[in-house]
Amino acid sequence: MVLSSDCTALITQRKLDELNDEYDRNAAVVRVISQPLDPDTEPEVLCEKRIARGN
Repeated sequence: MVLSSDCTALITQRKLDELNDEYDRNAAVVRVISQPLDPDTEPEVLCEKRIARGN
């Protein structure tokens, strides 16, 4: 852990990784998928985003 000049502890990389993992576990995934008119054409993912869910 590193201290700033104000003696405030900065977050460690390990803690940041843990927070990111928790965010990913709790996030809702929103996907925008194409809807082709031709029934033989497979839909494709146009966009995918993770959105944090409130507690």
